[in-house]
Amino acid sequence: MRVHSFRPTTGAIMTMIALHTCDKLSLYGMGYNNKYSSHYYDKKYTDFHPPVRSHDHTREIKLWDSLDKESIVYWYRRDDF
Repeated sequence: MRVHSFRPTTGAIMTMIALHTCDKLSLYGMGYNNKYSSHYYDKKYTDFHPPVRSHDHTREIKLWDSLDKESIVYWYRRDDF
């Protein structure tokens, strides 16, 4: 039997911890957009190509979006600036 599992990224895990300990939470650089490099620390543009399907980035983006819409977090996207 083949099961698709979802392992959250380190950022998602830390966000969930922060939600339980902080009164206010702002997210910067979360989510993926092909217009930008994969990581905030990249010196030059690199395409985002997940090596393995261990993380479900689409599901995480939906989570950030719903938390933002409910005003639970403030999600600052790169296109917002």
